Amino acid sequence: MSTQPQQTEQLTLSLPYEEITKVANRDYLRKNFTRAPRDSYYIEFEKILERDNFNQRKVYEGIEELAQSILASGLKVPFVLDVLPDDRVFVEEGHRRKRAIQLLIDRKEKGWTGKTLVEFFPNKSDATELNRMVNQYTSNNHKKKLKPYEAAEVAFSVKNNYRRVRSNDEVATLMGVSRQQVDNYILIATASDELKNQMVMADMTLTECLAIIKGVKKLKSQTDKVEEDSHKNTAPPTPFPKDELADEMKELADLDRQAEQMKDELEVDEETGEVRMTNPDLKGYESKGLDLVGNTVAATGKEKDENDVPGAKKFDESREEISWCQNLIKNLDWLSVQSEKLPEQTSKDFVQRCNWLIKDAELIRDWVSKNKKENKRGR
Repeated sequence: MSTQPQQTEQLTLSLPYEEITKVANRDYLRKNFTRAPRDSYYIEFEKILERDNFNQRKVYEGIEELAQSILASGLKVPFVLDVLPDDRVFVEEGHRRKRAIQLLIDRKEKGWTGKTLVEFFPNKSDATELNRMVNQYTSNNHKKKLKPYEAAEVAFSVKNNYRRVRSNDEVATLMGVSRQQVDNYILIATASDELKNQMVMADMTLTECLAIIKGVKKLKSQTDKVEEDSHKNTAPPTPFPKDELADEMKELADLDRQAEQMKDELEVDEETGEVRMTNPDLKGYESKGLDLVGNTVAATGKEKDENDVPGAKKFDESREEISWCQNLIKNLDWLSVQSEKLPEQTSKDFVQRCNWLIKDAELIRDWVSKNKKENKRGR
């Protein structure tokens, strides 16, 4: 039985896209293209420094994975560094890469020490601090994005820290985001340190950050209202203390008006001292021969008052109306004398005399009114 050698077919796999096997050399590139403003260089890793408070990233995630990638494949993306004339070198782009390489050095991974050379691009000579801050946000959009509370610090810095205060619209244009996004960032950046620490510790999303801020503001508003209400006085206003002399002064003012009215109804003969009624309704007294003189005494010879005046005419006390008029005149005379020497607080005696005056005047008016009606009937 004959045997034939078996033929083995070799399969050749082809790529689904064009394969590149050779690239142009440097001479070709320089001849056909314009060179970029920066070439890459190498620097010892340990010479790279960080500026305090410049980088706004607070949470460094995925450093372990990035370190393993660099260990396996090397540093694929060069650093961007600011090289100063005094030999100091600061990192602008590459803070996560710096931490990943430092992790490899700390672990003493093969080939990695502080002297290991790493590739970098020098920053542009015309770069400004504003450019550097904005670049923190925009460059990381293609890598590991900043957390909302980290991006908020960038937005706040761009708005306030570079020669002038920028509007939120300007900040939005520089950062390549919406105006609403910037509004939210500024709200987060201006929150209290306690709240921002909570955001970092809980690694909150943008929505969660805004929710906790609004929640605290709402709670504060409610607390302020409760405190404001607690300070409100529910008791009625305390009345002013009552003026004890107010009633007496009002009564005296009324007496003054009444006295003025009565003076218009009386006239005194300067020669004889006789008092006559000027009111037409009281003319009847003159025909009856009434001598109404102030401070007179009764015809009975009764002892005079302390206010009686010597030489006063006597009168007939048998007529009641005459007694009323005489008492009225006596009180008016006393009132006239006392009004010139009134103290600040009016005496009770003075007030009592005024009350008597009012009562006597009312009796006279009632009597006159009654007689007036009777005279009309008699006609």
